[in-house]
Amino acid sequence: MKKLFFILILIVFVFIFCVSCTEDSSDVNIDVDYTSNLSIDNISNNNIEIQYTLIPSEAYKANNIPNDTICAYIFSASILSDNLEDKSLYWDIFWCDPTITNDTNNYIIVERTSETTAKVICKKGFRVPLTLKITSNTNPDINASCNINYVLKEL
Repeated sequence: MKKLFFILILIVFVFIFCVSCTEDSSDVNIDVDYTSNLSIDNISNNNIEIQYTLIPSEAYKANNIPNDTICAYIFSASILSDNLEDKSLYWDIFWCDPTITNDTNNYIIVERTSETTAKVICKKGFRVPLTLKITSNTNPDINASCNINYVLKEL
C-alpha cells in the first residue's frame, strides 16, 4: 500500500511539474523574423573624414529611395586639408575581392547627392565585402575608404 501511495504521489508531482513547465503556445512566435543591414568597418582616412547615418525606412520616399530597399545610408566626407581649393570628391564602390566580376550596382548603389555626400542604397544581400572609396578629384593622394558588409540580423 505504501508503494502504491508513493507512486501515486510521484505521478501527481510529475504531472504538476509538466503543467507548470508548459508555455501557452499561443504566446510563442514560431516565425523567425529577419532584418537586413550593412556593417561598415576598416575605415581608413588619408586627409578625408567619413561619417555615415542610417536612413530610416520612413524617410525613403523623401530621399527618393525605392521602397524595396533593404537599407540605406547617407555618407558624408570632408577633406581635412585647408590648402586644397577644389574639395570635390569622386565616389567609387568595388568588390574587396578583385576576382569577382558581378556588377556591384546589382547589390549596392552609390548615388552622389552633392560634392561631399552620397546615398548608399542596399538593393539585395551579398556575401563578399565591398569597398567604398572616396577620392579628391584634384589630388588622388587625399582619399578615404571603408568596407561595407551585408549582415543578416535576427530579431
